[in-house]
Amino acid sequence: SLADPMAAQSAAAHSLAALLGKTQPDPAWMSPAPPPVLAVRSIVQVPADLLRVRPDIRRAEADVAQAAGELGIARSELYPRVALGASYLVSYNLTRSPRPRSNAGAGGGPVIAIPLSAWGRRQAGAAARREALDAAVTSYRQAVLEGVAEVEIALAALQLQTDRVAQLEAALQTVARQRATHQSLIGLGLASEFDGLDDEQGALAADQDLMLARARRNLAFVTLYKALGGAPLPHDEAAS
Repeated sequence: SLADPMAAQSAAAHSLAALLGKTQPDPAWMSPAPPPVLAVRSIVQVPADLLRVRPDIRRAEADVAQAAGELGIARSELYPRVALGASYLVSYNLTRSPRPRSNAGAGGGPVIAIPLSAWGRRQAGAAARREALDAAVTSYRQAVLEGVAEVEIALAALQLQTDRVAQLEAALQTVARQRATHQSLIGLGLASEFDGLDDEQGALAADQDLMLARARRNLAFVTLYKALGGAPLPHDEAAS
């Protein structure tokens, strides 16, 4: 019975060592210790703003903003441009005698640029940027839907494991009451120790199932945390 848990423990320790840049796991990691107590026992729902912390959604949102900006630049290039220009020219006339020291002239006025020759190219560029924006918006919506689905699945799994832990805790209390009743019968001489072996075996099995269910509930909480992109859960609103 211990073979599979020990193999999983060794694999997890080596994975953690690799993440920390170590060649071997720390021996202290293999020491027996009680499982951590989950602070949030049940989460009914999570705020939708927590999904924006996911890297894929943030990347898709940034792609939409970039595509919208590029589309705006492409559209601005379709319209004529009006600007104010100024110049200052300094020249020499080598044929004049006597030679002047310098001749200078200044000028200024409006500058109008009309994209007539490149109108088709710029219009095609604006259409391409529009298609790129539509593709970015579609990718953003897909990322949001996938994120919501992943969070909902993780949330349902956490709730299922939480309910299972509650049921196993109630079952363990029932087994404890049966053992107490049997001990009373032994004290009265109405039962023997041999008759209580089934209760002892049931208590050990119920305790083992409860520990396994608590471990799975903690892993389900970690899965939900990862699905939210590492966003902090608001205990005041989400916990119940």
